Amino acid sequence: MFEEHSKSYTKDHITNEEILLWANSRKLSDIVTERRFRMAGHILRLPDHRAAKVAISWNPVDGRREIGRPKKT
Repeated sequence: MFEEHSKSYTKDHITNEEILLWANSRKLSDIVTERRFRMAGHILRLPDHRAAKVAISWNPVDGRREIGRPKKT
């Protein structure tokens, strides 16, 4: 009895693409990418003194951050 239930057939296999077509949906990674670009467009239109605009244009000293956990001050 257990052997009958443990068998897997290719006709029972449904791919993610088939599920997305059936549900009339899109891949989550595509949705996230679109929303990130949309948010970046909003941030780029902000005035230069706003925190989000400053953070997006920030470059660390020497071109990269220090290695390891930040030191507690």
